[in-house]
This record gives sequence, structure tokens and C-alpha cells, in this order.
Amino acid sequence: MPRFSIVIPTRNRAHLLAYALESALRQTAGDFEIVVSDNASTDETEAVATKVASPRVRYVRSEQSLSMPDSWEFALAHARGEYVTYLCDDDAIAPGTLSTVERVLQRTRAKVAMWGGATYYHETWPEAERRNTVVVPTFTGRILEIASRSKLGEIYGLRLGRTPMLVNSVCHVSIVETVARKAGRFFVGYSPDFAAGIAMLAHVPSFVFVDTILSVGGATPVSTGMVVRQSRGEVFQRTLQELGDQANLHRVPLRIHVQTAHLSEHFLLLKETFSAELRDYEIDWIQFFVNTSRELDIYARNGWDVSSDRTAWRDALAAQPAPVQASVSQRLAQTVDEDRAEEVQPVALTPLGIHDIVECARYLEGSRRTLKGIAKSTLVRILGDRWGLDLASSLSGLVRRARRRVR
Repeated sequence: MPRFSIVIPTRNRAHLLAYALESALRQTAGDFEIVVSDNASTDETEAVATKVASPRVRYVRSEQSLSMPDSWEFALAHARGEYVTYLCDDDAIAPGTLSTVERVLQRTRAKVAMWGGATYYHETWPEAERRNTVVVPTFTGRILEIASRSKLGEIYGLRLGRTPMLVNSVCHVSIVETVARKAGRFFVGYSPDFAAGIAMLAHVPSFVFVDTILSVGGATPVSTGMVVRQSRGEVFQRTLQELGDQANLHRVPLRIHVQTAHLSEHFLLLKETFSAELRDYEIDWIQFFVNTSRELDIYARNGWDVSSDRTAWRDALAAQPAPVQASVSQRLAQTVDEDRAEEVQPVALTPLGIHDIVECARYLEGSRRTLKGIAKSTLVRILGDRWGLDLASSLSGLVRRARRRVR
């Protein structure tokens, strides 16, 4: 049994897979395998995967096209490692990712270990000013232990920053097996990243967070997660079609196709699946309406007609209790355009001689903490992991609001 399995699910994105696979093969840790799981591709995916002359790489292929969660489940069945992580075909990991994680696991014996990541905008990204840039969040460089209850509270409160998922974490096979025994499969529902995250957190008391940049998420014109937040074009429509009946919303009060509505539906499904483990967590419906409103704002800014969705939003909010309506209005007034206000400025990579995601991941591995990261680290050291992170987040919010008032 290898120590780690790096699982790469892919379909018809051979041009991206080559970079993800290269980044996995650059790992400096010795005991790992790479499983390239081809979801019935019709392009050069098999050729890209099989031309690599490495005994670490195993290529498997489904006989027919599968939905994303089924594809990820199929891929998982072929992993043999003690710890499993997923690498999307448009992402990359730094050369020292597994060696860093191994040192942390030796020290902590954690069943789940998460790390920080950045976002790389491909040279084909629609917004010209974003092309070949990277957005790097503030990081402390510390190893933190975070209670699962705290993180699950944030998730069900629809505060979704820095959530452990298999795309930014390793999970011990014993947790995978426990979840699969209870639910019949590991990836429950239609969002496999959050399905994995919530399932893992529901079955461990805490997880370790390596607060440094060890992976890079790719933003390309075919990156589903990035594109559907901005556009209701081809990728959005294809995603809904692939979801089929799962695209129908039954558990949430607002039935329009925005990310928060679908994620909340999924979270409620997971709560039903793991009823004992998740009984204490409830969706924050005030934040639900705030988030869905802001998502409609983004579509409108990008030229999409959301008038019917706006009507549905107002009707759904009007059906809520008066205190919820008042709180939504107040919170929206306080968080006007917060997504843009919180956004970290991208770093241009072309002047640095960097032109692809693999080199970007290698470059970021050696990046140093900013002054903000040092200050955040100091708060964590003095106050402890939970209180230090909470205070740092609160202070950051105060600074952002002050800047907005100045502007």
C-alpha cells in the first residue's frame, strides 16, 4: 500500500491534464501513486496519461460517461493509498506538497490534513487583465488544529472560505471506508468537493490545517466551478443538464439556479444522510438570501437577464418571518459588493517569466508571508488557533469596511 494516492479525475481536457499530471510527478516525497481516471474521454486523454514513463501512474477508464460524483466515486475505487487526495485536471500542486504533508502527519497523526491554495488564471481566461495572474490569500505559515464542529458551523452558516475537501486535503482511508459503509458511497450528492468535506468533518473531531500555499486551483474557460459563478452560458447549461434530476431544488425556500441554492440543497441532503453526526447544524437562512442576492448581482453585472430570478427571490423572502426579512435587508446594506471589496489583488506572472500553472505552483512554494500574514500568525500564536483566526478575520473585516467608507 503506498502512503498517498493522488487521484486525477478527468474528461476531455487532455490539454489541461498534462500540466496537472506533470505537477503530481514532480513530488519530492517518494511513496505515492497517481491514478488518472478517464471519464470516457473522446480526446487525447489516454495518450497523455499513458505516454508518461513512470510506474507511479495508473490509467483507468470508465466504459461510459458518468456524472461528476459518479466519476469521482469510480476513481476512488482504484486508489490504493493509505491517504487519498484529489487533483483536478485544471489544478496543480507544488513539488513539496506531499513531503510537507508527510512531516505534518508524522507529527500529528491526523486523519485529515488540509493546506492552503492560490488561484491561477489561465492565459485563455475571458478577462484580459486576469490572464496569467495568480491570487494568493493571506497565510500564516503555521500548522493549526481546527475543531470540526467549528468548521461545520461555518459551512452550514454559508461562510465557505477555506473548507477542507479532497482537492486541498489528504484523508485517511479509514475515514473513507467509514463514510462509504454508512452512505453506500463516499461522494453523496452532486458536489463531490463539498460532499467529501462535510463527510470527513462529520467523522473526525478535528483536522490539521497547514496554512501555507501548497496547491493552485486553475481558472480556465472550461473550469466549471469558476465559470458558472460568472456566466450562464454553455458551461452553466451543460452543468445543469448533467445534473439531471439533481438540479431540482426541493429543500430550500428559493428555487433558482445559483450556487448558494444548490449548495444549501446539498448540505441538507448530507444532513439527512448523516443525521446523527450533523443534527446540530442548520442553514443560516439570512445568509442564504444575502448570498443568493449577491450571486444574482454578479450575473447581472456580466450581462445576464436575472429579472425573473429577482422576482422569485423577492417572493421567497416575503414568505419568510419578518425578523428574517429585516435581517437580510440590514446585512445586504452592510455587505454591498463585498466580493470585490474582499478580493486580493492578482500578481502578474509574465514579468516573472512564468507562463503555466505548474511553474506558478513551484514559484509559490517558496513565497514568503506578507506583513498581514505575519500579523495574523502573531494573533494565532498568542490567542490560539480558533480565537486567533476569528479575531484576525474580524479585524480584516473592519479594515475592509473602513476602506469602503473612505472610497
